[in-house]
Amino acid sequence: MEAALAVPAERLGVWRRKRNRLRFMLTPTASVDLGPWRGFDWPMEQVAAAEAHFAALRHYETEPFQGFFQRSALVLGPHLAVAAGHTVIAESTRGLGIVMKSKWFRPGSRHGRLALPPQTSVAHRPGLSVVVGTRASGQFFHWMVEMLPRLILGAALAREHGGTLLMRPITAAYQWETLAVIAPGTRVAFAEAEVMRCDEVIVPDHMIQQGAGLRPISPLIGLGFNWLLEGFAVPTTPPRRRLYISRADAARRHVLNEAELEPVLRRHGFEIVTLSGLRVAQQAALFREAEIVIGLHGAGLTNAGFCQPGTPLVEILPVGSHFVSPYWLLAGLRGLPYLNLAGRDAKGGQPDINGDYMVSPAGLEAAILAAEALRRG
Repeated sequence: MEAALAVPAERLGVWRRKRNRLRFMLTPTASVDLGPWRGFDWPMEQVAAAEAHFAALRHYETEPFQGFFQRSALVLGPHLAVAAGHTVIAESTRGLGIVMKSKWFRPGSRHGRLALPPQTSVAHRPGLSVVVGTRASGQFFHWMVEMLPRLILGAALAREHGGTLLMRPITAAYQWETLAVIAPGTRVAFAEAEVMRCDEVIVPDHMIQQGAGLRPISPLIGLGFNWLLEGFAVPTTPPRRRLYISRADAARRHVLNEAELEPVLRRHGFEIVTLSGLRVAQQAALFREAEIVIGLHGAGLTNAGFCQPGTPLVEILPVGSHFVSPYWLLAGLRGLPYLNLAGRDAKGGQPDINGDYMVSPAGLEAAILAAEALRRG
């Protein structure tokens, strides 16, 4: 397997000899249609407003996916932000406001002006470093959606141009499992110092962009899921399994009346599964066989990226919430019809998104019937 996107060696070679910076475009602007948002078990008076709200967000354009080449750059902090001179390179971070709250930036600066504290120790990294980092990469969704596609492209750039892939230290089993598949034969280093001076840096863009009311996700996320499906040798067979993803093994965010929902789920042929004991390869194989997926908002739904196009995804979210779920975005980009099933708190109101939920068996049944109709086309 090889990433389809890279910078021609001769082009970068010229810039390395004669110039200090190079911004290169890896993909053109992409137009996205996420598909309709469908709500179930919402109050009737709120449904029309919700549908209009989400309809206004379903079409968007992603910016061109870019890279940035820089000679003599600082790489710093838990996000591995890259600074050229005294200015942060925008491609190196998502959410510049978060990065600028760190100790590395001048208070009140509006443009990411670097101001290292006195006596800051700066480590030196010789050669070319392809920097891919974010503090959020320790969470499964962000690792799979933000990091993997960029790591695939970063690894290809590092191999093509004789560099080293530089990333944050990783500890989770799923990180090691997936990194072994996507970056074989690539020199990989983990940032140990807080501030590093690199002779040369390449920074690939971020998958998630900032926007008013929406954080668009690049269609390039499919690169990571497709790469893993091929690397794990997951076969594509006719979908035959219906999955309800339980969070009974999670530390927070549970469906309190899950036992009450079991008869409805069993009647419609659903398996009730937990994912915490499964390797990523096993999760990929499980979701690749799914014909319908239902689950409460949480990291397990990231595996919907492995589903075959046309597989309905039913996500349980707080009733009445206009929260733009990243799993709606993921579903839209992977060709999955999306359905929103309302969850309530123990008093029948809107729960906190990180709290516990009650789900109506009748609402669940309606969502399943709608998902079945979508499967039939």
